[in-house]
Formats: sequence, structure tokens, C-alpha cells
Amino acid sequence: HYRSHLLPLWEALPPELRGDRLDIDTGHGRHTDGSRSVLVSSARDMGHAWRLGYRRIAYVEHGIGQPYVGLASPSYPGGPGRERIGLFLSPNETAASRDRAAYPTARVEVIGDPALDTLPRRIVGPPVVALSFHWNWTRIPELQSAAAHYLSAMPTLAAEFTVLGHGHPRMIDRLELPYRRAGIEIVPSFREVCRRASVYVCDNSST
Repeated sequence: HYRSHLLPLWEALPPELRGDRLDIDTGHGRHTDGSRSVLVSSARDMGHAWRLGYRRIAYVEHGIGQPYVGLASPSYPGGPGRERIGLFLSPNETAASRDRAAYPTARVEVIGDPALDTLPRRIVGPPVVALSFHWNWTRIPELQSAAAHYLSAMPTLAAEFTVLGHGHPRMIDRLELPYRRAGIEIVPSFREVCRRASVYVCDNSST
């Protein structure tokens, strides 16, 4: 999931700067001199890279970098626990300003969302609606899935439009049965959703 956010940047790098693989753990053990750089898109991978000895860490926000009221987390701009990051690559000035305020010694650059440059050309044709739902993380209201509220409306929607069923990687398995019951085609690939859908409807997502 996070790799899909990193891939457009990694592919744009000159080959000599890419390293030998896209995964953090290169198989060469710890890097004690701190000379190796790493590009990550999640707080978990940031911590993993630090434990492996990486000391030059660049962090790409996944999605638009939305924060949430009442949730202090290294996963969101300006959150605690981001002291190890030397370069923040932000999708917008709102996210960047939070990291600049919290980590004034780090470099912060606004680069937009490189993934948008790599999306496939959309098929032009009859209207196609794509539905997507976040996984149900109960710590914060905005991160809970809204799927249950809309299950009864899915058959009606599918009877009127061509509907694609998508979802967060942690949620798609739970959506499979209600999508199938409503006659909705399941499309796990977000790139395929972008290629085929006229409109994308979701509750909350880094997509």
C-alpha cells in the first residue's frame, strides 16, 4: 500500500540514486555509518529504517497528509515522533506548515502528489461510479468506515449505474460479500479505478 505512494518518486530518480531495491531492508545488515539514504511513506517504515541504521530519512506523505483533531501520531503532519526525518516531501502547504512548525531544523518541500502524474488515462464512456471505504479504525471518528451506513443503498445504485467496488487494503476483504450481493464488480486496484471510473466516492482515504 505505501509502496504505491512511493513508486512514482522512486521511478523518477536516476538509476544511480535508486539503490538496489524498493524495500527498506536491502539485505546488507545495519548501516552503522549513517551514509545511506532511505525514502519512506509511513511512520512504521521510518522506525524500521532507523533500527537498520539509516540516518538520512526522507518522508513522503501518503495522500494529502490530512491530520485529525485529538490524534497525536507520527503518521500525520506535525505529529510527535518525526524527529528522525531530515526531509519532508509534502503534498501541500497545509501539511508542510505543520511539519515546519514542529520540526524547524528539518527541510520541508512541497511537491504535490507525484502519483497523480502516473495515473492511467481515463476511459471515456457511459457514467461509472466507484465506491471506496476506509477500514474501521475506532481511535478517531473520521477514520471509521462509513460502509455500514450505505450497504442498503448499494443495490439501488448498482441498478442505475455501472458501479465498481473498491476499498482500503485493510477493508476490501470485508466489502467483498456486500459488493457481490449488490451486483457490484470488485476492483482492488486503485489505478484500475482511476482508469474506469467517472466519479470516485469514498468516506476517507489517502487515495
